[in-house]
Amino acid sequence: MEVMMGAVVVVLLVLVAYGWRFFNWVWLQPKAMEKCLREQGLTGNRYRFFFGDLKEMVQMANQAKRKPIKLTDSIVPSVIPFNYSSTKTYCGNIFFTWLGPRPIVHVTDPPMIRQILANYNQFQKLRGNPLTKMLAKGVASDDAWKDHQSCIPC
Repeated sequence: MEVMMGAVVVVLLVLVAYGWRFFNWVWLQPKAMEKCLREQGLTGNRYRFFFGDLKEMVQMANQAKRKPIKLTDSIVPSVIPFNYSSTKTYCGNIFFTWLGPRPIVHVTDPPMIRQILANYNQFQKLRGNPLTKMLAKGVASDDAWKDHQSCIPC
């Protein structure tokens, strides 16, 4: 009986620890990042739990696919409708949107873009999950898939 209670306590502690990590990743870190971005003077959408702006992005993309465009029309609202509407909404050269719990800072000011591209060591791209990168690379081509197939547990 005591061993069973000890096991239950350990399982509960593990669940609480992982629950806290998930809550921190999904809510606390994004809200702190949003506060930091707003203190720096950036405007953007408020963070929404877990999905961020993904629902709006998908909805706008589906609406844009349904509408036919003429040859004389601008293709930007049809190709990247969410970015286009966000640029019009926030009227600034710098704003942020949410891709899940991660903010994406959009820069549309040409001199600032030039500065960012010139200082590529200071503005680095986010690194992805190495396992996801390996699996995606393996799925993409047959030869790479054969090499990585042994790494994937069945």
